[in-house]
Amino acid sequence: MPSLTTALPQRLEDSPNIPSGLEEEFDAVTRKPVKEAVNNPAHYGGGDNPYEVIKVLEQWMTPEEFIGFCRGNIIKYQARARAKNGLEDEKKAAWYGNYLTGYKQRKGIA
Repeated sequence: MPSLTTALPQRLEDSPNIPSGLEEEFDAVTRKPVKEAVNNPAHYGGGDNPYEVIKVLEQWMTPEEFIGFCRGNIIKYQARARAKNGLEDEKKAAWYGNYLTGYKQRKGIA
C-alpha cells in the first residue's frame, strides 16, 4: 500500500491536461491570489498536508469506490455549475477529472 505522502498532483496547474482558463486567479487591484477554492483548499487540509481528505480517501477506499467518488464529484459539480458557482464549479469538475486520470495512471487502470 502506498504511503499517504506519495507524490500526487497538488494543483490543477500541475496536470498535463489543464483546460485553458483554469489558471490561478489574482485580484485585479492587489494582485494577490484569490482565495483558493479549487486546488487543495485550506478547509480540506491543503496540498502540503498528508491527511488532506482526498489523499486519505484514496488510501481508505477500494479503486472502484474511489473512482466512483471522483466520478460522482465530477457529475455533481457539472450539474450544479449553472445554478450555483458557475466557473468555480466547472474548475472543480475539471480538477476531479484530472485527479481521476492521474489516479488511474498511477494504478495502471485503463
